[in-house]
Amino acid sequence: MDYLFGTVLEGGEDIYATHAFIRDRTRSIRQDFTVQNYRGREAIECHERIARYHILCLHCLCTNPNFSEQQEMEQLRKVLQSLMEFYKDTKKSSAPFQLLNEAEFRAYYALVFLRDQDVSRQLETLPENIFFSKPMLRCLRLRSLAQRSNDRFVQNNSEAAPNLFNRFFRDLKSSATYLEACVLETWFGSIRTGAFKALRQALGVKALQISQVSVEILVNMLGFDDVEQLIACCNYLGLELVLDEVGEPKAIWFKRNTPLEGQPFFHCR
Repeated sequence: MDYLFGTVLEGGEDIYATHAFIRDRTRSIRQDFTVQNYRGREAIECHERIARYHILCLHCLCTNPNFSEQQEMEQLRKVLQSLMEFYKDTKKSSAPFQLLNEAEFRAYYALVFLRDQDVSRQLETLPENIFFSKPMLRCLRLRSLAQRSNDRFVQNNSEAAPNLFNRFFRDLKSSATYLEACVLETWFGSIRTGAFKALRQALGVKALQISQVSVEILVNMLGFDDVEQLIACCNYLGLELVLDEVGEPKAIWFKRNTPLEGQPFFHCR
């Protein structure tokens, strides 16, 4: 691990140049621990370092056309699930030792499985020192704000229920750590799609005088980097733009018949 991250990664031209090599070697290291059935301190430390690497890659390589976010997320899920088992076994062992980073990685686990109800039930059983730790409280709040009630793939949800997307992006900017933001970035497309659906439901009514929202408000509300990023997302989702006198986008028009269902999530990074 020291060689991979201290020599190979730091000595490469960029993170993508060494990504395939490090990904394959770290997977072999994990398999080695599994074959040897070893879950001690070294196994935990290695898995924690590998998890951080995969989280970093999710952000740094997301714009690379040859990068597969799905495969990277799959590896991250496996690493985190192994870590959760290691933490549990350590506490039950005859010689338990202090798990200094457990709260940090429990928080990543909660964010990776953002809308998993089984994970929600697991989080409720955490010991108080973990549940009420700063990383967990911060991520539990972000996790709750990221839930959307207008996802057609979720049963028993209401189209008219409020979605707290504005507070989510505001709290993300003010409180999340860098790696927490890297994980949550993979959910931006889903959260923004839910936000647009909520706005369409609220504003796409003939009786309302105002059924459009300025691009400046939406950029701030939905955490976009700039207007261009917002426009790219709106074009992808088929939202209608309102232009000013010189032909520049000034607002987004929300109509009830705007087809937002069935769209793959656009990350807009």
